Amino acid sequence: MEKFSLTEIPAFKLFFLILSGTIGLFLADLSSNASIYLIIGSSLIGIVAIFSKLKFASYIFFVIVASSILSFRITQDKIPFQDDFSPIISGVFQGEISHIIAKGDNWVNFIADGSFDNKYTGEIPECRFYIRAAFVDSIIISRMLPSARISSNLKASLPQKKQLENEFDQRAYALANDIDWFGEVRGKNLALIGYESKFKVYSYQIRKSAQDRIDSLFEANSSAVVTALLTGEKSKLSPELRDVFSQSGTAHLLAVSGLHVGIISVIAWFLLTFIKNLHIKIVLFLILIWAFILFTGFPPSGIRAGIFASLYVIIKSSQKQANSLNVLGLTGLLIMLFDPTSIFSASFQMSFASVFGILVFYSAFRNAMISLFQIGENPFSRFIINSFALSLSASLVVSPIVAYYFGIYSIVSPFANLIAVPLITLSLVYSLIGVCFSFLFFDLGAIFCNAAEFLIGLTEQTNRAAVSFDFAYLMSDFVVLQSAIVSLLIAYVLIAQNNKMLFFRLVASALFFVAFLNLLPVKAIETDKIVIREDFVAYIKDVADDGRYVFVCDRRPRIYPRNDYYLNNYLNDYEGMIYIGYTGNCGINIADFLKEQRDIKDFEINREMLNLLNNICDVDKNFIKRVRYDDRN
Repeated sequence: MEKFSLTEIPAFKLFFLILSGTIGLFLADLSSNASIYLIIGSSLIGIVAIFSKLKFASYIFFVIVASSILSFRITQDKIPFQDDFSPIISGVFQGEISHIIAKGDNWVNFIADGSFDNKYTGEIPECRFYIRAAFVDSIIISRMLPSARISSNLKASLPQKKQLENEFDQRAYALANDIDWFGEVRGKNLALIGYESKFKVYSYQIRKSAQDRIDSLFEANSSAVVTALLTGEKSKLSPELRDVFSQSGTAHLLAVSGLHVGIISVIAWFLLTFIKNLHIKIVLFLILIWAFILFTGFPPSGIRAGIFASLYVIIKSSQKQANSLNVLGLTGLLIMLFDPTSIFSASFQMSFASVFGILVFYSAFRNAMISLFQIGENPFSRFIINSFALSLSASLVVSPIVAYYFGIYSIVSPFANLIAVPLITLSLVYSLIGVCFSFLFFDLGAIFCNAAEFLIGLTEQTNRAAVSFDFAYLMSDFVVLQSAIVSLLIAYVLIAQNNKMLFFRLVASALFFVAFLNLLPVKAIETDKIVIREDFVAYIKDVADDGRYVFVCDRRPRIYPRNDYYLNNYLNDYEGMIYIGYTGNCGINIADFLKEQRDIKDFEINREMLNLLNNICDVDKNFIKRVRYDDRN
């Protein structure tokens, strides 16, 4: 592992201290007045320290002031995810459409940034919404474009945990895309005010044209992957394909991230090698990089990668010995300055963790494996070792974060990435060349696209083979602890100085991990499931040799209850007999739907059974805390 002196990486040291201070103060949950007093007091003491020439003291108080300001900004507009169900609340959203997810004949799904005002939390000045809008007039749908200013009375909810296997995981999607709220609105309650930037509209139209061209060049499955690679649009990916990439630890390849921006950066720098003037070369490089990020719709992960690539090229060009950790730290400081809430974003944490892991561990792992396996100068062997060391150094740091947010730890991730990364890299290059050429010479572009499609198919087959093993990935209540221990043990083994030490550490680590797994409590197989919705609660119990019992308890009277697509399909997929108990129209509606599909038995829940179900479900606690931020003073 590389050794760094903190004096050699001042920007990274400052970033780490301010980040730690910001998180610490946020977790301390200081009131607004306490935060203001801390900022003023630390500023005054810092000024005195500067005039007294106390450099260390002034530095520390500067960190405290910066951390306090950032923490204060976060508490003004950040609502943390709720552990339990939160209800749908009404409010007014005003903002700008940043990204169109998908469109239909009478609906459109999009992401928008703006303010949200409601009676429970008050006005939240900065937040990001995923909005589903339903329209009667299809003409309005055609006008829903990026940069459109909208005002709407909508129904919103915080991202919900996935409750059923077939359900859309709002929590995972929100973490990956920095979403704060999910909203639904009818067209009559949405007003289109105008457009902030025609440039963004043109960019969207170009991206839409590219997506249409991709659809004409690739088969459906490959088209979804290429669209994700080139435009960042992942809505076409099937849930099954997403699961395969997630379980193999290669899901990051399907998002516009540091890898994609890095590949484009290498290509752009290579294409500009004929330019001798360094300043012109850097300017053109920056234009190409940010043009690609603009083309992908300015995703947060792409912006972060673009900032890092831009700073890296500028600093490295002016200072040949500039430390890469300093560039990473400076990137983090800039992002925190403009958007301090990003530090709670899963994509932010994973992006920085992966780059940090590569910068710190890559050289050590590569040198250790070259020495231990006695790799000579063979280019292919070197490439394999370098690729594996790169994948492993990133995976060891990122895996515990992935386990924390998504509840899965992919053991095969380093090996799957060893094959998938170069394949996807070539696929990205061939797809980019093929799509661009197809606008001039369709047949020539199709040749490159066919090559890309073959590589994408090979990547899918590799990932499916990787996750077919029994222990390809871990999913348990202790997966975060398991992933952290596995990462530490792998690092412990790989930094061995010789083969004898490697063998000893490998055996010792294996024995330790087996003992650790045996000490964990065994989790009983779940036969009960509680599904909490806004209008009802469903208690599902599978009884061996009898069937599935579903007790649906209405939470409020509904004359015309909405169909629950996910619950209906989840129940319909069950092969045994289903018994449905109900207390009101929501349960009757579910029973009526299933009667049209299959044989079921339904009955009305009596008062004695209802009291028992209330004790089991205990759903009263599952409402969002109705606390205004300014009430905390």
